Amino acid sequence: MTNHIMGKKLGIMKCPDCQDGYLIVKFSENRQYFLGCTNYQNNGKGCNKTLSAKEYYKLMGYDVTELNWLPKKEIKKENAKPQQKTIEYVSHNEQQKNDNWEQKILDKNADSGNSRKKYPEYKGHRLFEIVETIMNALVHISEKKYFGVSILNGVLRGSNAEKIKKNGLDKVKEYGALSYLSGEEVTRLIYWLIGRHYIIKTTGQYPVLHITSEGLKYAELFTPRIAGNLLKWLETEADRRLLDEQDI
Repeated sequence: MTNHIMGKKLGIMKCPDCQDGYLIVKFSENRQYFLGCTNYQNNGKGCNKTLSAKEYYKLMGYDVTELNWLPKKEIKKENAKPQQKTIEYVSHNEQQKNDNWEQKILDKNADSGNSRKKYPEYKGHRLFEIVETIMNALVHISEKKYFGVSILNGVLRGSNAEKIKKNGLDKVKEYGALSYLSGEEVTRLIYWLIGRHYIIKTTGQYPVLHITSEGLKYAELFTPRIAGNLLKWLETEADRRLLDEQDI
């Protein structure tokens, strides 16, 4: 998913700083390709969110050495010999690299006015807490790298898959937190969240998950009434599977 072939692996993604913006491939005056928000305005009133190619490649787990198609700049090191130079890729918004703004918003919204006691339970756990666990797990996983549904499912259920161990996802706080649910149940919950646009799933050969602006406000949007509808849907599907098994 790219809107400019010269952007190579740079892909379109939801802008984290505004509700209806997307980060698309753009380039600066020196042909430096990066992702910039579609809501950018020259007068400075729009969204100025950008993500450098270097930052994007690191997030997606791509080999940074593949960035040889980017313009480079020479960096002189202190106390270095006159002939010694270091080549470094031009970067946009490097200062935001370690700023986990998504977690800050989730933490703030977690203390909303909604009383958790009003929410129905599923398998002995309140649905609000189940949704909360999924959303936080997605954010914590995304700190390391973007993954798809199967990895999010595996982390939540405490899977010992090699890919999870290799990427250190077994150290995520929510690892195994939903082990009391089946893999099918967790997958269906994830796709329910995708359907309500709390999570966005990219297209392409290797789709990955991103939290949306609605997802960041799940504590406000996921009301007891909506939770009740979700419970009915989960229970109805569970009863249907039980009948199917009996027919077999």
